Amino acid sequence: MAYNVTVSKHNVAFPSKVRSGGDGHTLNIFVAADTDNGVIGSAGAWKDFDRYNFTAGNSAFVGKLHAANNGNWYVEVTAIDVQNPPVFLYNSPIVEDERYKDQPDTFFNANGDTVKGYVLELFDIVEESEAIFTFNTSKAVDLVEGATVEVATGNKLKVTAP
Repeated sequence: MAYNVTVSKHNVAFPSKVRSGGDGHTLNIFVAADTDNGVIGSAGAWKDFDRYNFTAGNSAFVGKLHAANNGNWYVEVTAIDVQNPPVFLYNSPIVEDERYKDQPDTFFNANGDTVKGYVLELFDIVEESEAIFTFNTSKAVDLVEGATVEVATGNKLKVTAP
């Protein structure tokens, strides 16, 4: 885990209402590149005992946007492929330097880290900041209540229908 305070800001995410956080599957996912919290992909090939490689993207994932009170967005899972379920990457940010404790957008999962992979199911809800989204037109037009969301390239989410 690492913090990046000078180069770029990262996605802020949280597994708000995710069954795998309780009695479902939570996997250990190895990331071979710097990866933000909140990225949705798939568990890839078995790496070693209790760890899977991360596979970016998940073409079967579909979600619906809901506005959160803190300026972020809830993504409700509305479609998945049970043979290749989506995995939501999230490690609790660890504050190693107190100067950055109020800057959660400086946290990311570094190349070589093992990250919690929450296996998503229908009706699960994850929280995402604007940093995870790519925009077709503009964030004001694309990020609206009830919009449909899919996984885009580059570990991003895209709005496919308002």
